Amino acid sequence: MNTITDLNDIHFWVEKDGKIIDPDFPVYDMIKSIQGLEGEKQFQELTDKRIIKIYMKHWIEKGTTNLNVIGLLGVMPHQCYSNAMYYISQNGGKLKIGKMGWKKKNSNKIWWEFG
Repeated sequence: MNTITDLNDIHFWVEKDGKIIDPDFPVYDMIKSIQGLEGEKQFQELTDKRIIKIYMKHWIEKGTTNLNVIGLLGVMPHQCYSNAMYYISQNGGKLKIGKMGWKKKNSNKIWWEFG
């Protein structure tokens, strides 16, 4: 991930005490079925600080930090930044940014659904 083609094609999650905190949603089962994927979510953290800064500026400016809505309605699919920030506000942890996907069936290749 050395270039940015879509500022919305990214994934955020939380790491706390060595564990990944990232909610699951029924739509993920549909994605896995359609794309022929299996297993647990796979993550690849973005490490280029310059690119991270660009994504963070976009997401903060986009106003997706409406923690009151997440607090009232609960976590929602396709709102990973707000979900993660709400979790951190309530429980602590470290925000992570990068890719999330699943392994393809009968393969070690990963389908990056987000990022």
